[in-house]
Amino acid sequence: MVRPAFFAAACMSLIVSAACTGGGPGAGAAGPLHIGVDLPLTGPEGPAAQPALNGIRFFVQQHPTLDGFDVSITFADDAAGGFPNPQRGASNVAGFINDPALVAVIGPFDSPVARAEIPVANAAALAMVSPSTSSPCLTRDTFLPAALDPSGVAINFFRLAPTDDLQGPAAADYAFKTLHVLRAAVVSDREAYGQALAAGFTKRFEKLGGSVVGHADLDPKTAGDATAFLTGVKTAGAQAVYFGGATAGNGCAIRAQMKGIFDPGTATPFLGPDGIADDPACVAATAGNAFHPAFGDLGSDGRNGHDRLRPRWGHRQPRAVSDRARRGRPGRPLEARRS
Repeated sequence: MVRPAFFAAACMSLIVSAACTGGGPGAGAAGPLHIGVDLPLTGPEGPAAQPALNGIRFFVQQHPTLDGFDVSITFADDAAGGFPNPQRGASNVAGFINDPALVAVIGPFDSPVARAEIPVANAAALAMVSPSTSSPCLTRDTFLPAALDPSGVAINFFRLAPTDDLQGPAAADYAFKTLHVLRAAVVSDREAYGQALAAGFTKRFEKLGGSVVGHADLDPKTAGDATAFLTGVKTAGAQAVYFGGATAGNGCAIRAQMKGIFDPGTATPFLGPDGIADDPACVAATAGNAFHPAFGDLGSDGRNGHDRLRPRWGHRQPRAVSDRARRGRPGRPLEARRS
Protein backbone atom coordinates (compact mmCIF):
# COMPACT_ATOMS: atom_id res chain seq x y z
CA MET A 1 0.00 0.00 0.00
CA VAL A 2 1.64 3.20 -1.16
CA ARG A 3 -0.59 5.98 0.05
CA PRO A 4 -0.24 5.45 3.84
CA ALA A 5 3.54 5.56 3.54
CA PHE A 6 3.59 8.77 1.51
CA PHE A 7 0.93 10.52 3.61
CA ALA A 8 2.95 9.69 6.71
CA ALA A 9 6.14 10.98 5.08
CA ALA A 10 4.25 14.19 4.23
CA CYS A 11 3.28 14.50 7.90
CA MET A 12 6.92 14.13 8.85
CA SER A 13 7.92 16.83 6.38
CA LEU A 14 5.40 19.26 7.87
CA ILE A 15 6.54 18.55 11.40
CA VAL A 16 10.27 18.97 10.82
CA SER A 17 9.58 22.19 8.92
CA ALA A 18 7.58 23.51 11.85
CA ALA A 19 10.27 22.44 14.29
CA CYS A 20 12.81 24.33 12.23
CA THR A 21 10.84 27.59 12.24
CA GLY A 22 9.41 27.26 15.71
CA GLY A 23 12.58 26.47 17.63
CA GLY A 24 12.29 23.13 19.38
CA PRO A 25 13.93 22.14 22.65
CA GLY A 26 17.42 23.51 22.95
CA ALA A 27 17.12 25.66 19.81
CA GLY A 28 20.51 26.87 18.65
CA ALA A 29 22.46 23.92 20.06
CA ALA A 30 22.93 20.44 18.66
CA GLY A 31 21.01 17.68 20.40
CA PRO A 32 18.21 15.14 19.94
CA LEU A 33 14.88 15.97 18.33
CA HIS A 34 12.23 13.29 18.76
CA ILE A 35 9.02 12.78 16.78
CA GLY A 36 6.33 10.57 18.31
CA VAL A 37 4.39 8.18 16.09
CA ASP A 38 1.09 6.70 17.27
CA LEU A 39 -0.50 4.14 14.93
CA PRO A 40 -2.48 0.86 15.17
CA LEU A 41 0.52 -1.29 14.35
CA THR A 42 -1.18 -4.58 15.22
CA GLY A 43 -4.59 -6.01 14.38
CA PRO A 44 -6.60 -5.50 11.18
CA GLU A 45 -5.22 -2.01 10.56
CA GLY A 46 -1.62 -3.13 10.93
CA PRO A 47 -1.18 -3.75 7.15
CA ALA A 48 -1.96 -0.05 6.57
CA ALA A 49 -0.16 1.33 9.62
CA GLN A 50 3.13 -0.50 9.09
CA PRO A 51 3.75 1.07 5.65
CA ALA A 52 2.97 4.46 7.22
CA LEU A 53 5.59 3.83 9.90
CA ASN A 54 8.05 2.74 7.22
CA GLY A 55 7.34 5.93 5.28
CA ILE A 56 8.25 7.96 8.36
CA ARG A 57 11.40 5.92 8.92
CA PHE A 58 12.35 6.42 5.29
CA PHE A 59 11.94 10.19 5.57
CA VAL A 60 14.10 10.31 8.71
CA GLN A 61 16.78 8.23 7.01
CA GLN A 62 16.77 10.73 4.17
CA HIS A 63 16.80 13.72 6.58
CA PRO A 64 18.66 12.55 9.72
CA THR A 65 19.49 16.03 10.99
CA LEU A 66 17.71 19.37 11.22
CA ASP A 67 19.64 22.53 12.04
CA GLY A 68 22.18 20.46 13.92
CA PHE A 69 19.61 18.35 15.75
CA ASP A 70 19.62 14.58 15.35
CA VAL A 71 16.09 13.54 14.33
CA SER A 72 14.67 10.24 15.52
CA ILE A 73 11.25 8.72 16.01
CA THR A 74 9.57 7.09 18.98
CA PHE A 75 6.63 4.92 17.98
CA ALA A 76 3.77 3.37 19.92
CA ASP A 77 0.94 0.97 19.06
CA ASP A 78 -2.53 2.31 19.91
CA ALA A 79 -4.25 -1.02 19.21
CA ALA A 80 -5.43 -3.21 22.07
CA GLY A 81 -7.15 -6.54 21.65
CA GLY A 82 -6.54 -6.25 17.91
CA PHE A 83 -8.33 -2.94 17.39
CA PRO A 84 -7.50 0.77 17.76
CA ASN A 85 -8.13 1.75 21.38
CA PRO A 86 -8.75 5.38 22.44
CA GLN A 87 -7.54 4.82 26.00
CA ARG A 88 -4.36 3.16 24.77
CA GLY A 89 -3.79 6.08 22.41
CA ALA A 90 -4.27 8.67 25.15
CA SER A 91 -1.79 6.77 27.31
CA ASN A 92 0.72 6.77 24.46
CA VAL A 93 0.42 10.54 24.08
CA ALA A 94 0.91 11.02 27.82
CA GLY A 95 4.12 9.04 27.48
CA PHE A 96 5.27 11.23 24.59
CA ILE A 97 4.67 14.35 26.68
CA ASN A 98 7.09 13.05 29.31
CA ASP A 99 9.92 13.16 26.75
CA PRO A 100 11.41 16.71 26.86
CA ALA A 101 13.05 16.23 23.45
CA LEU A 102 9.80 15.25 21.70
CA VAL A 103 8.36 18.14 19.67
CA ALA A 104 5.34 16.67 17.85
CA VAL A 105 3.34 13.52 17.09
CA ILE A 106 2.35 11.86 13.82
CA GLY A 107 -0.98 10.09 14.24
CA PRO A 108 -3.36 8.70 15.00
CA PHE A 109 -5.03 6.78 12.15
CA ASP A 110 -8.54 6.67 13.61
CA SER A 111 -10.97 9.42 14.60
CA PRO A 112 -12.18 7.81 17.87
CA VAL A 113 -8.57 7.52 19.00
CA ALA A 114 -7.95 11.14 18.01
CA ARG A 115 -10.88 12.32 20.14
CA ALA A 116 -9.18 10.78 23.18
CA GLU A 117 -5.67 11.95 22.32
CA ILE A 118 -6.26 15.56 21.25
CA PRO A 119 -7.20 16.99 24.67
CA VAL A 120 -4.20 15.27 26.29
CA ALA A 121 -1.83 16.76 23.71
CA ASN A 122 -3.68 20.09 23.71
CA ALA A 123 -3.14 20.60 27.43
CA ALA A 124 0.60 20.21 26.85
CA ALA A 125 0.62 22.33 23.62
CA LEU A 126 1.91 19.28 21.73
CA ALA A 127 1.30 19.38 17.97
CA MET A 128 -0.29 16.38 16.26
CA VAL A 129 -0.53 15.70 12.52
CA SER A 130 -2.75 12.83 11.38
CA PRO A 131 -2.37 11.21 7.96
CA SER A 132 -5.87 9.73 7.86
CA THR A 133 -8.47 10.81 10.46
CA SER A 134 -11.55 12.09 8.67
CA SER A 135 -14.31 12.90 11.18
CA PRO A 136 -15.52 16.50 10.68
CA CYS A 137 -15.92 16.89 14.44
CA LEU A 138 -12.18 16.93 15.01
CA THR A 139 -11.47 20.25 13.28
CA ARG A 140 -14.70 22.01 12.32
CA ASP A 141 -15.46 24.93 14.65
CA THR A 142 -19.20 24.30 14.43
CA PHE A 143 -18.72 20.72 15.64
CA LEU A 144 -15.59 20.84 17.78
CA PRO A 145 -16.44 19.95 21.37
CA ALA A 146 -14.87 22.13 24.03
CA ALA A 147 -13.44 18.96 25.57
CA LEU A 148 -10.95 18.75 22.69
CA ASP A 149 -9.52 22.17 23.57
CA PRO A 150 -9.00 22.27 27.34
CA SER A 151 -6.33 24.96 27.03
CA GLY A 152 -8.77 27.28 25.29
CA VAL A 153 -6.00 28.80 23.17
CA ALA A 154 -3.88 26.12 21.50
CA ILE A 155 -4.77 24.72 18.07
CA ASN A 156 -2.64 21.60 18.17
CA PHE A 157 -4.33 19.10 15.81
CA PHE A 158 -3.83 19.02 12.04
CA ARG A 159 -4.54 16.43 9.34
CA LEU A 160 -3.95 15.70 5.67
CA ALA A 161 -7.10 13.70 4.85
CA PRO A 162 -10.36 15.33 3.73
CA THR A 163 -13.38 14.93 5.97
CA ASP A 164 -16.00 12.19 5.67
CA ASP A 165 -18.75 14.57 4.63
CA LEU A 166 -16.98 15.12 1.29
CA GLN A 167 -16.52 11.47 0.32
CA GLY A 168 -20.13 10.46 -0.28
CA PRO A 169 -20.98 13.50 -2.43
CA ALA A 170 -17.74 13.09 -4.41
CA ALA A 171 -18.62 9.47 -5.18
CA ALA A 172 -22.13 10.55 -6.21
CA ASP A 173 -20.70 13.14 -8.59
CA TYR A 174 -18.43 10.55 -10.16
CA ALA A 175 -21.17 7.95 -10.44
CA PHE A 176 -23.66 10.32 -12.06
CA LYS A 177 -21.45 12.58 -14.16
CA THR A 178 -18.65 10.23 -15.24
CA LEU A 179 -20.07 6.71 -15.02
CA HIS A 180 -23.53 7.93 -16.13
CA VAL A 181 -25.28 5.91 -13.43
CA LEU A 182 -28.93 6.95 -13.04
CA ARG A 183 -30.11 4.38 -10.49
CA ALA A 184 -28.05 3.15 -7.55
CA ALA A 185 -28.43 1.02 -4.43
CA VAL A 186 -26.87 2.14 -1.14
CA VAL A 187 -25.56 -0.03 1.71
CA SER A 188 -24.08 1.06 5.04
CA ASP A 189 -22.43 -0.87 7.87
CA ARG A 190 -24.72 0.65 10.56
CA GLU A 191 -21.78 2.51 12.05
CA ALA A 192 -21.83 6.33 12.31
CA TYR A 193 -18.97 6.55 9.79
CA GLY A 194 -20.72 4.39 7.21
CA GLN A 195 -24.17 5.88 7.70
CA ALA A 196 -22.82 9.40 7.22
CA LEU A 197 -21.13 8.35 3.99
CA ALA A 198 -24.27 6.64 2.72
CA ALA A 199 -26.42 9.66 3.59
CA GLY A 200 -23.98 12.01 1.85
CA PHE A 201 -23.97 9.89 -1.30
CA THR A 202 -27.77 9.60 -1.33
CA LYS A 203 -28.42 13.31 -0.85
CA ARG A 204 -26.00 14.37 -3.57
CA PHE A 205 -26.98 11.63 -6.03
CA GLU A 206 -30.67 12.50 -5.78
CA LYS A 207 -29.93 16.23 -6.08
CA LEU A 208 -28.11 15.52 -9.34
CA GLY A 209 -31.18 13.72 -10.67
CA GLY A 210 -30.32 10.11 -9.85
CA SER A 211 -32.55 7.66 -8.01
CA VAL A 212 -31.62 5.49 -5.02
CA VAL A 213 -33.71 2.38 -5.57
CA GLY A 214 -32.87 0.68 -2.28
CA HIS A 215 -31.04 1.20 1.02
CA ALA A 216 -29.84 -1.41 3.51
CA ASP A 217 -27.94 -1.28 6.83
CA LEU A 218 -25.97 -4.47 7.48
CA ASP A 219 -24.66 -5.64 10.84
CA PRO A 220 -20.85 -5.23 10.72
CA LYS A 221 -20.37 -7.97 13.30
CA THR A 222 -21.65 -10.69 10.96
CA ALA A 223 -20.90 -11.49 7.35
CA GLY A 224 -24.57 -11.08 6.49
CA ASP A 225 -26.46 -12.33 3.45
CA ALA A 226 -27.37 -9.42 1.20
CA THR A 227 -28.46 -11.50 -1.79
CA ALA A 228 -32.19 -10.86 -1.25
CA PHE A 229 -31.56 -7.11 -1.07
CA LEU A 230 -29.27 -7.18 -4.09
CA THR A 231 -31.79 -9.19 -6.10
CA GLY A 232 -34.49 -6.67 -5.23
CA VAL A 233 -32.49 -3.60 -6.23
CA LYS A 234 -31.36 -5.31 -9.42
CA THR A 235 -35.02 -5.85 -10.30
CA ALA A 236 -35.63 -2.17 -9.47
CA GLY A 237 -33.01 -1.19 -12.05
CA ALA A 238 -29.91 -0.48 -9.95
CA GLN A 239 -26.86 0.12 -12.14
CA ALA A 240 -24.33 0.48 -9.30
CA VAL A 241 -23.92 -0.13 -5.58
CA TYR A 242 -22.44 2.33 -3.10
CA PHE A 243 -21.10 0.99 0.20
CA GLY A 244 -20.59 3.29 3.18
CA GLY A 245 -18.23 1.66 5.65
CA ALA A 246 -14.85 0.06 6.20
CA THR A 247 -13.46 -3.42 5.74
CA ALA A 248 -14.88 -4.56 9.08
CA GLY A 249 -18.34 -3.76 7.71
CA ASN A 250 -18.02 -6.57 5.14
CA GLY A 251 -18.40 -4.27 2.17
CA CYS A 252 -16.24 -6.43 -0.05
CA ALA A 253 -18.28 -9.49 0.85
CA ILE A 254 -21.25 -7.61 -0.58
CA ARG A 255 -19.30 -7.20 -3.80
CA ALA A 256 -18.78 -10.96 -3.86
CA GLN A 257 -22.53 -11.53 -3.38
CA MET A 258 -23.25 -9.28 -6.37
CA LYS A 259 -21.71 -11.95 -8.59
CA GLY A 260 -24.43 -13.83 -10.44
CA ILE A 261 -26.99 -11.09 -9.72
CA PHE A 262 -25.32 -8.15 -11.45
CA ASP A 263 -23.00 -8.13 -14.43
CA PRO A 264 -19.43 -8.54 -13.11
CA GLY A 265 -16.58 -6.07 -12.98
CA THR A 266 -16.87 -2.61 -14.46
CA ALA A 267 -20.27 -3.42 -15.93
CA THR A 268 -21.67 -2.81 -12.43
CA PRO A 269 -19.65 -0.22 -10.52
CA PHE A 270 -19.09 -0.80 -6.81
CA LEU A 271 -18.23 2.48 -5.12
CA GLY A 272 -16.88 3.00 -1.64
CA PRO A 273 -14.80 5.28 0.61
CA ASP A 274 -11.15 5.24 1.55
CA GLY A 275 -12.01 2.72 4.28
CA ILE A 276 -12.11 -0.13 1.75
CA ALA A 277 -9.63 1.09 -0.82
CA ASP A 278 -6.23 -0.14 0.35
CA ASP A 279 -6.96 -3.39 2.14
CA PRO A 280 -5.77 -6.54 0.32
CA ALA A 281 -8.04 -8.67 2.52
CA CYS A 282 -11.01 -6.59 1.38
CA VAL A 283 -10.10 -7.07 -2.27
CA ALA A 284 -9.65 -10.80 -1.66
CA ALA A 285 -13.12 -10.97 -0.08
CA THR A 286 -14.68 -10.03 -3.41
CA ALA A 287 -14.27 -13.70 -4.41
CA GLY A 288 -13.14 -12.92 -7.92
CA ASN A 289 -15.62 -10.09 -8.56
CA ALA A 290 -12.82 -7.64 -7.92
CA PHE A 291 -12.86 -3.88 -8.18
CA HIS A 292 -9.97 -1.49 -8.66
CA PRO A 293 -10.07 1.81 -6.76
CA ALA A 294 -8.90 4.84 -8.74
CA PHE A 295 -6.33 7.03 -7.01
CA GLY A 296 -5.00 10.45 -7.90
CA ASP A 297 -1.67 10.80 -9.67
CA LEU A 298 1.44 10.45 -7.46
CA GLY A 299 3.29 12.74 -9.84
CA SER A 300 6.89 12.22 -10.89
CA ASP A 301 8.27 13.14 -7.45
CA GLY A 302 5.91 10.70 -5.76
CA ARG A 303 6.79 7.87 -8.12
CA ASN A 304 10.50 8.57 -7.70
CA GLY A 305 10.06 8.53 -3.93
CA HIS A 306 8.23 5.22 -4.16
CA ASP A 307 11.05 3.76 -6.23
CA ARG A 308 13.51 4.72 -3.46
CA LEU A 309 11.22 3.44 -0.71
CA ARG A 310 10.54 0.03 -2.28
CA PRO A 311 14.06 -1.51 -2.10
CA ARG A 312 14.44 -0.64 1.57
CA TRP A 313 11.02 -1.58 2.91
CA GLY A 314 9.72 -4.02 0.32
CA HIS A 315 6.71 -1.95 -0.80
CA ARG A 316 5.20 -2.73 -4.18
CA GLN A 317 2.63 -0.77 -6.14
CA PRO A 318 -0.69 -2.32 -5.09
CA ARG A 319 -2.29 -4.33 -7.88
CA ALA A 320 -5.52 -2.43 -7.27
CA VAL A 321 -3.88 0.68 -8.74
CA SER A 322 -3.86 0.45 -12.49
CA ASP A 323 -1.73 2.59 -14.79
CA ARG A 324 -4.89 4.34 -15.86
CA ALA A 325 -5.73 5.09 -12.23
CA ARG A 326 -2.25 6.51 -11.56
CA ARG A 327 -2.82 8.96 -14.38
CA GLY A 328 -6.11 10.05 -12.82
CA ARG A 329 -6.81 13.41 -11.29
CA PRO A 330 -5.99 14.07 -7.62
CA GLY A 331 -9.01 13.73 -5.38
CA ARG A 332 -10.89 11.38 -7.68
CA PRO A 333 -13.35 9.31 -5.65
CA LEU A 334 -12.80 5.62 -5.14
CA GLU A 335 -14.84 3.41 -7.39
CA ALA A 336 -15.09 0.19 -9.35
CA ARG A 337 -12.75 0.58 -12.27
CA ARG A 338 -11.90 -2.86 -13.58
CA SER A 339 -12.64 -6.51 -13.08
